[in-house]
Amino acid sequence: MTAIEPVIEIDCRLLEPPEPMVLVLEAVAQLRAGQKIRMIHRHRPMPLLPRLTQLGCGYRLEDHSTHVELWIWKDQP
Repeated sequence: MTAIEPVIEIDCRLLEPPEPMVLVLEAVAQLRAGQKIRMIHRHRPMPLLPRLTQLGCGYRLEDHSTHVELWIWKDQP
């Protein structure tokens, strides 16, 4: 049995739309209990946020001087 990676890292700083959203939504579909996604982007991915809420995910945005980090997890039922 293989161990589950606790953090899935997705660096989108060099990607153009819609690729960042596609990659994150694919990762969300595979997300298991206890895992989180760390998305790194040039700016706040505002179109993605309502979609995450619809999918039952929690998230936290962290603004840094050169990038934004979006942490995503599945809310427990």
